[in-house]
Amino acid sequence: MAQDMQNVQAPPQIRPFSDTLGYPNYIPDLGNLFTWGPFDCLDDPQYNPSLNNGVEFGGLDSLCQQVSFPSEPPILQTPRSSTPIEPDTLQSLPTPAEEIHQTSQTASYSSASPRGDPDPQSDDDILIAENFFHVRAVGNETYEKIHGFYLAQTDVCFKKFAFPDVDHLNCLIQVYFEYFHAQMPFIHPVMLENDGSWILVLAVAVIGSQYTRMAMGKQYIIVLSELLRRAIPLDAVKALQYDAMTLAQATLLLNVNLVFNGFRDDIINLQFLRTWLATLIRPFLKPHSKRDPALLHVSRTVNTYDRWHAWLQAEAHARLVYAFFLLDSFCVVFLDMQSSYSVDDFEHRLPFPDELWSSQDAHSWESHLQSCQEPPEITVREFLSSRCSSDLSLEQLPWFNRLVLLLGLFVGEKQAANISQSSARFLVSSDSSCTLPYLQETPNSYPSLDPRYQLLDSNFTSTKSAAAFADCFAICYNLTSIFRYTSVRDILAYTGWLVTNVESIAAGKRIAQMMKKDTERARRCVIHAGAIIREIRGVSAPACYHCFSLLFAFLYLWVFVRFHASTTTARPRSNQSPPHRLIRIDRDPDPVLEKKWIAGDADCRPYLTGVGLLLEPGASTRLLRECQRILRCFDAWPHLRTGFISSLNELVDEVKPLTNPPYSWAS
Repeated sequence: MAQDMQNVQAPPQIRPFSDTLGYPNYIPDLGNLFTWGPFDCLDDPQYNPSLNNGVEFGGLDSLCQQVSFPSEPPILQTPRSSTPIEPDTLQSLPTPAEEIHQTSQTASYSSASPRGDPDPQSDDDILIAENFFHVRAVGNETYEKIHGFYLAQTDVCFKKFAFPDVDHLNCLIQVYFEYFHAQMPFIHPVMLENDGSWILVLAVAVIGSQYTRMAMGKQYIIVLSELLRRAIPLDAVKALQYDAMTLAQATLLLNVNLVFNGFRDDIINLQFLRTWLATLIRPFLKPHSKRDPALLHVSRTVNTYDRWHAWLQAEAHARLVYAFFLLDSFCVVFLDMQSSYSVDDFEHRLPFPDELWSSQDAHSWESHLQSCQEPPEITVREFLSSRCSSDLSLEQLPWFNRLVLLLGLFVGEKQAANISQSSARFLVSSDSSCTLPYLQETPNSYPSLDPRYQLLDSNFTSTKSAAAFADCFAICYNLTSIFRYTSVRDILAYTGWLVTNVESIAAGKRIAQMMKKDTERARRCVIHAGAIIREIRGVSAPACYHCFSLLFAFLYLWVFVRFHASTTTARPRSNQSPPHRLIRIDRDPDPVLEKKWIAGDADCRPYLTGVGLLLEPGASTRLLRECQRILRCFDAWPHLRTGFISSLNELVDEVKPLTNPPYSWAS
């Protein structure tokens, strides 16, 4: 056993960087995992000479070009052999500042797609194409409030980026409802029109800017995101000036942007803004009672419009709570943060079907209300209780509700595992000889909960109302299945993210120990990773969680391949057709072959499109390059994608990232 653990491939070794800038945020290492943000440097003349000499973005570009950025591989086709691509063919990756500079130079003529191909559409054409007419156009009064707040900002950063006019801002609102609304349906278009709060309109525009193809889209993301962060009041007295629901909705969207925007400073700001969001959400955690005026109004009123409006208010409360729970769960899953509340705090019944919520007027709502089959009335707390029957039918649950139950189950299990690990450290005496084995055997998941996960999986069927995002449950189900086996922290630590070399090697040994102890489950997670890639590959406008999910699916495969290479003797290559049978893990593999491979059948070999056979020399590098290729094909969340691609470049080059002690896991 000790010999096997010693044979595990060590993480990439340290390669010195030429720290020309003397500023750690400029180094695009895996220690950042996110691209450096604009507001951590542009407002400081020490790091931006252009502020002193009047130079525009060219000064910043020349400054950034002093750092040697890693190469970026070209878009790869499905390889027909395992021959690695030569580094000489790779293209350099522009920095975020370079991309913004290039965008500003070509804004008047055309826009460029994330793939690098010239977009034949002009900005005027895009403005017309992205006006989906989901809601009424932004009023001049609302726009003037937003623009006035922008003009009140004295920071030079705001003068460096374009600000959208009223027509462009309106398109960002429409794009939000076209692409993002179905992912977290908690703001009804009618309520947005009736509310008219400029902060909520700004928050919606911030998320919409992540999906626009406008030439100035990346600049809009930066300036609107920072403007929203400054607009949200962080004082309890000032918060009383706003409607509680509106402020909570806007703050929730701000946190969505912080989690998925891709700037390192946003993750730091998330630490306290997430706590502020939890404070704003707390009053809404209490479920509606029978004496609730809104519900009484629904049952007593005669006017259909008034009934619908009252129902919207009550339903918006529940959807706000569970949209917060969804985002909070993403922080647990993707960033390994602690949950803000216990699952026992969520006593609201799950939201009503999407058909009712998506009704655009009172008459269509009433029609759906009469014909829609009411789903089982269940809360997250009830689903996790021991009284929940295993034969409970969940077939009628909307996709949003199924996802909430799945993440509630995972978060609740993780909370229990964390408590168990904490108890093990405190309750076992320090002089006990069984302390270390006891800690190592502390469960990361509980097999007794497997039937609950299977209950959700067996009842999952795509619904027509959520066809565009029906993959959400499948992706999260497969991802949580991987993280029930191994931890996010160990995977990232093995890659070298925010850890020392010693910590990284220790994480690799823990993973090796788990894979050796339960080989079948390790292989089953390979199937789960392939299913995630299958759901995401080919998507042009990704959901907010797609980039993270894709990254972790490929990183798990990368870890698995490296572990296999360190414990298996290499097979001789042959020019003849191999006798083994391929398991196309990203192409809905044959269940019979899948079971044989999981059981250890050597004749069955896993294969991934764009990579080839996984257990062949060079597969680990091809995995990272294929992940980069898919990320480049996306048309949304550009800064997060740029950060991931840059970080993967260093992993391909086997660069050990520099550790920034203030953000280390061990600190």
